[in-house]
Amino acid sequence: MENNEAENSKVGSNEVANSKAAKKSGKTVINSCFIAFSMYSRLPVPKREWKQEDMRYVLCFFPLVGVLLGAAAVLWHGLCGYLQSEDTVFYAAGQLVLPIMLTGGIHLDGFLDTTDALRSYADREKRLEILQDPHVGSFAVIETIALSVLSFGALTVLTDPREVRLLAGVYVLSRVCSGLCAVTLPCAKREGLLFLFSDSAHKRAVIGTLCGELILCAAYLLFQSPAGGALLLLLAGIGSLAYARYTRSVFGGITGDTEGWFLVCLEAASMLALAVFSKV
Repeated sequence: MENNEAENSKVGSNEVANSKAAKKSGKTVINSCFIAFSMYSRLPVPKREWKQEDMRYVLCFFPLVGVLLGAAAVLWHGLCGYLQSEDTVFYAAGQLVLPIMLTGGIHLDGFLDTTDALRSYADREKRLEILQDPHVGSFAVIETIALSVLSFGALTVLTDPREVRLLAGVYVLSRVCSGLCAVTLPCAKREGLLFLFSDSAHKRAVIGTLCGELILCAAYLLFQSPAGGALLLLLAGIGSLAYARYTRSVFGGITGDTEGWFLVCLEAASMLALAVFSKV
């Protein structure tokens, strides 16, 4: 009798402990989601204290910001269609500006900083210092303007509903690739937000989730257009490999700024590829 009571008490204690652990884990996942959207978007979300345990799954939710941008792109196209202005400069300008407004320009900031560092043609240590410099150099401004003009030109072409749906998928695909790079590639320095997210991440869960999101994104793109989807996936794969090799040789690894640079370049290249594909 006493043994049975002891065993029952032990089982009850284990159930309570498991229940508390499950609640804590669920809270951690929710907090990770809020942190991801507060960091990578301007979407108003409940504020959470950035505890290390709450950053384990932040990168799992990074591609969901891309879903937000993709939905905005489709809705903007629909609104311009209703206004009969989907093939105008107004439409393309909106498609160009919307992602910047919804993300707060965080990735474009990384593009500017990384461009400054690359165009300095200095040694590795100096380049890493330039990444932290808050000032903007002339080459960064010039290349940002050039990239914006090219992207704007591509967006004036992408007016077909199927092309816009492919564009929506690009915003997710770029963030999946960026997230996978963040948790699999070495960091150039052991400080900064990227290192914090990468070092705190539950790597097995994050990589597994991002791979699952990659499969879903690939299926979506191929469903919209087998040829167009395959082109975008091929471009993302080649771009990711080139990024990994290039940043290792130039910076000794990745940083938050180079991640923004990669994401902006991949999205711009995808827009240009889609524009060319639409005319073939």
